[in-house]
Amino acid sequence: IDEYLTLDDVRLTPSQKKKLRKKAAALPEAYDTSEKPFYEGYVGIRDQIENTCWACGAATAAQISFLKELYDKGKSLDHDYEPSYLQMAYFFYNRAAHPYGDTENDRNIPLQGDYRSNGGNNYYTATALSNRMGFCRESLSHKLNKKNAYNTFMTLENARYLPNRDSEDAAIQPLDPLAVKEAIMDHGAVLAQMYYNQNYLYTKEDFADYVEYEKTYGGEIEGGEAIGNYMGYFCNYKNNVGLLGDRTSNHAVTIVGWDDTFSRDRFLPSNRPENDGAWIVQNSHGIDSEYNINDNGFLYVSYEDLSLSGAIVFDMQPAEAYDACFQYDGNAYAVPAGGVTKTMGSDFATVYTVSDAEYNHTLRAVGYTTWNTGKTDCTVRIYTGVQDVPDSGEPAAEFDVSTSCPGSYTFALEDCGAEPVKLKTGEKFAVEISPSSTKDADQRFHMGYERSYGKDSSFVEFVSSSREGRCFYRGASESAWKDLYQVNDTASFRIKALTSAARKPSVADAKIVPESANYSYTGKTITPALKVTCDGNELEEGTDYTVAYANNNRPGIAKMNIKGRGEYTGSVTRTFSIAAIEQFRASSRGRKSLRLAWKASPNMNGYKIYRYASGKYRLIETIKDGKTVSFKDKKLKPKKTYKYKIRAFVKTKGGTYCGPISQVLKAKTK
Repeated sequence: IDEYLTLDDVRLTPSQKKKLRKKAAALPEAYDTSEKPFYEGYVGIRDQIENTCWACGAATAAQISFLKELYDKGKSLDHDYEPSYLQMAYFFYNRAAHPYGDTENDRNIPLQGDYRSNGGNNYYTATALSNRMGFCRESLSHKLNKKNAYNTFMTLENARYLPNRDSEDAAIQPLDPLAVKEAIMDHGAVLAQMYYNQNYLYTKEDFADYVEYEKTYGGEIEGGEAIGNYMGYFCNYKNNVGLLGDRTSNHAVTIVGWDDTFSRDRFLPSNRPENDGAWIVQNSHGIDSEYNINDNGFLYVSYEDLSLSGAIVFDMQPAEAYDACFQYDGNAYAVPAGGVTKTMGSDFATVYTVSDAEYNHTLRAVGYTTWNTGKTDCTVRIYTGVQDVPDSGEPAAEFDVSTSCPGSYTFALEDCGAEPVKLKTGEKFAVEISPSSTKDADQRFHMGYERSYGKDSSFVEFVSSSREGRCFYRGASESAWKDLYQVNDTASFRIKALTSAARKPSVADAKIVPESANYSYTGKTITPALKVTCDGNELEEGTDYTVAYANNNRPGIAKMNIKGRGEYTGSVTRTFSIAAIEQFRASSRGRKSLRLAWKASPNMNGYKIYRYASGKYRLIETIKDGKTVSFKDKKLKPKKTYKYKIRAFVKTKGGTYCGPISQVLKAKTK
């Protein structure tokens, strides 16, 4: 996990600060992602519908990060790698239950309109993405229905909440320049929030009016040569104390670069920052719209803009990286876990049940959300065969992880030196997070969690539900686990278990061989011994499959339904015969007669013989002695072929039952 630090961090040692200053000095004085090959021709300027800037900004930041990752790995780029921001907005407020876990009752309810007008913020958006919501392609954005909720092409791997400056310099530059610049270099873009008001834009029209004014009154024109297509934006809280909300974010944007040399003279003359330098910000008001300052969709925002906040950097990955995510948190409530934050050495865990009967799951990654601001080390433990509390099962994996800022993180087991863990259908498994050290001053671990919240808030209500036996925690000096449900019956930890899923072998594809295809009637149920093989493996009845029978206690065609269990799935029906006639033949032939013969069928009372005539088989003889094994058909025509069938019958208290009718016998007279 990349580490983004601020020089203001009081926890840094002198040597660490020296290294950071060296890194800062090595950064270029200007960088613009929009000029890079993974951007040009692939990323466009979005034109938000109503109050969807939060979704537009997230879609742009996620798309750029995704494309840069592919480009850096030498993989081909696709023009269809364009995420739909409307899908993000729609499914945020119209959640579909995730296929795994239990989130069907978790919702984000808009209180000021619908998904287009209600608005959002960056932390809620990042939390929703951590719940595997992902982005579908823009080409599917016209299909906003719950069937497409998880029809995505990229999903979140990590979301880091970058640090703000925490020294007195924060009064001049709220975003830490080193952290944000490094994140842009690594990922191409950073999602941020700002206060947006056209009164603070220095547009082409503003400059023209300014020049005309100075020419008229003989004043000196400042910065005239420096004015280009990109105009400046600067919200100076100190100069606008009387304007309510000037420092409160109301707009999400995507930071795609910076220019340390961007002149302070390129901001409004009446409201200029103290120093040069600005972030290159991609807006979401389209190109050449009434909200835009120029014809290309970008603006320069001063480093000293006091409203900039909420900087988040995304790692995105192809949606097929994992097949399933076990989770209990479905809403986007985004705050620390307050009353259940614990000191180092504590444990947080979730217990999941593998109930998928169609697929075999292998645990390949673990994810969790933390609100710790300093470097924090944790040990992750996996238990299988869990009975109740998390560590009541067998240890299956253990590895160490580390984070350096708040956010939602994913840790692949193999990347951490652990082997993937095979999970069994019907069994419980647990993921335990045990913090061991942190540089946070309070020396506590802040685990992210969801709960119901905000019914009386101004714009969104979060609804969730939970159950006993899902989420647990215990203090460093405690041996007994506590159920989070007892603290808050709507709360769940934001701990994820990500798996690959392979469809289980189906007994429908197996080779099934009974010991015989025909059985004698005994008056009792008949259960043939079976040999079932699948992919070269012989299956065991009761462990790998079960068998249910029908019509297997009387003559006729009996049925066996073989159904997979355990590591096998599917079902298939096979049949076998009871009291079928064997060795049916013509034993002798005459000019006008044929003698038919067969092997006696034990325990049967007789036989019925049929001859084909006038389009169907007609009964020509009923033999009422089960020991009789031949019949002579007379008065036939010479040199003619006749067709016969035969079946045995038995009389019981329940009625008369006939065995399977035989195959056709063809015989020709002389």
